[in-house]
Amino acid sequence: MIVTLEDGFLTVNRFWPAGCRLIPEGPSGFRLQAASRRIEFEVDAAGMATGLTYVLPDESHPYRKTG
Repeated sequence: MIVTLEDGFLTVNRFWPAGCRLIPEGPSGFRLQAASRRIEFEVDAAGMATGLTYVLPDESHPYRKTG
């Protein structure tokens, strides 16, 4: 899963073929635009992202930051 900053918006390479814009919902949560899926970022004490959880309607998948 790859999250990028494009034109001032976070996008993720999921759901739609060309990726999907993330809509902020809370301090570390985002909803995929036009979808019921969510991403919850995990952050350390300094506020840096260390991973995320991809939340679908019936399940969730954790991911660790690698780069």
